[in-house]
Amino acid sequence: MRPIMFRGSILTMNPRRPRASALLAADSKVVALDTEADEMAASMGLDSGGVEVIELGERVLIPGLTDAHHHFAQSAAQGYWVDVRPEVAPSVDEVVALMAEAPVGAWAIGWGADDAQQGRMPSRQELTEAVPDRPAMVIHASYHAVSVNDLALEAGGVTKSTPDPAGGKIERGRDGEATGVLHDAAMTIVAQPGQAAALEDPAMDWAGLADAHQERMLSFGFTHLCDACAPPEFEALYRRLNADGALRLSMTVSPTGSGGFFVDPGDRLEGTPTGEAVGRLRTGPLKVFMDGANLCALSLPTFGLVAAAAKTAYRGLRRRDLSVLMMLADRSAPMSMKGGHIHRGEMLLPAERFNALVKDATDRGFAVMTHALGNRTIATALDAYDKVSNPVETFRLEHVTITDPGVVKRLGSSPVHIATQPGFISLFPWLAEVPTPGGFAVVPVASLDAASASVAFSTDQPSGEPDPWRGLASAISRLNQRGEPVSPSEAVGPERALEAFTRDAARVSGYAGGVLEAGRPADMVMLDSDPLADGALAEERVRPEATWVDGELAWSRRGEHRS
Repeated sequence: MRPIMFRGSILTMNPRRPRASALLAADSKVVALDTEADEMAASMGLDSGGVEVIELGERVLIPGLTDAHHHFAQSAAQGYWVDVRPEVAPSVDEVVALMAEAPVGAWAIGWGADDAQQGRMPSRQELTEAVPDRPAMVIHASYHAVSVNDLALEAGGVTKSTPDPAGGKIERGRDGEATGVLHDAAMTIVAQPGQAAALEDPAMDWAGLADAHQERMLSFGFTHLCDACAPPEFEALYRRLNADGALRLSMTVSPTGSGGFFVDPGDRLEGTPTGEAVGRLRTGPLKVFMDGANLCALSLPTFGLVAAAAKTAYRGLRRRDLSVLMMLADRSAPMSMKGGHIHRGEMLLPAERFNALVKDATDRGFAVMTHALGNRTIATALDAYDKVSNPVETFRLEHVTITDPGVVKRLGSSPVHIATQPGFISLFPWLAEVPTPGGFAVVPVASLDAASASVAFSTDQPSGEPDPWRGLASAISRLNQRGEPVSPSEAVGPERALEAFTRDAARVSGYAGGVLEAGRPADMVMLDSDPLADGALAEERVRPEATWVDGELAWSRRGEHRS
């Protein structure tokens, strides 16, 4: 690569040297800053054209962003699957009509349905009538539930007598037959064969889909992605892309078992351990699901919950918002009383099995990352982590969406990394209506920072908001789509938010980028204006203009170059 010299405003994300006025990159690395950069550039032939010079002017250079919790294959597949989000299909009838026109393929798959906004998920009968000749599946926006037709149930072996799996729910009619809606571990029964068929489907151009997805991620300023759950067939796809030179940015891939999402991943411990790297691929921690989304495991003080639910119901009645009342009336999650607390939801693995899995993974050279939305799941995961004295890498917790003060205190004193998703705040308006008792927080950030916890931002695309700049705005404003606050005391400032999507997200992902200093990867983003200017991030007034990976221009708004 030809050396590049940047001059102007540079935010390094290095607390020892937060700003610089010059940066020199060569041989895929940052080699010098400020005066030293000027001197080295001169020795490389700056005056004779041996160094490319970019004057930033009003623009600002920052490290490339890292998405610490991402799902690459499913996100790429959205370029082929049917878009049934509420903004595209406001009603269930419109969802079904779009599915009837699904493109040629082994399965008809739609993504982005939301029962909270569309009223309900499509029924088995509706999808069977719309798509009678092949399996059909509509994926919920959360990616924690699906609605399927008869042939998809048949492909998964689901019959009237199929029991609910541990950590999953098969919705049934009064006659006991499956309605076609399946949650979490039950969803995997049909989603796994559907995903496997999609990966082998000749109608889907995976090389083209992957390239288009990477183009989009580079346009957001991402230079590293951490795929947070890759069953063996996804790992094989990424290895092929890597071998073909088709990865335009680097990836950490967190493997899971052959059973796919939401089930015990123990069989993956026979494979490549954490830390092994080839080209632009690095094997990350073993992914373990310990709770779901709607069914996440919570422990809520009874009196505080009743009071919070009453306030939420009052707001819903005043607004005549039936979705709020439906949420409060939802009894799909198991509930029980224990010691003055209501336990809602369930964990996907028994604590004893999870403890053994964490120990076994460590002994075999794996770090562990655990899906843990609810406070009860978080506490259970920390109990298991605390029993291990020699982790391969720092343990991770994914999401950490609903916390209580005791859990926050433990997270601050535990050596764990947290990957959370501030974009959930704007994407899911119902988060403002979650009846949380006093002291509880939804998508916490500021309280975790105050407790000295290690917190990074991520998108959780495709179930989360894919645009990190919208996520940054949410972290600062804490406002949802309706302008309502969501745990407003958890707001952070623009500099802290930017750190969480660069430096901290890179550290959590085991990636050497995220900071601009000598010896680090020359993975950089040029923004069109200063992200730390008053209101710039909160009002989404900043956008990437160009992205470099390994010192090569990988994307630009003008489209001049692609690496």
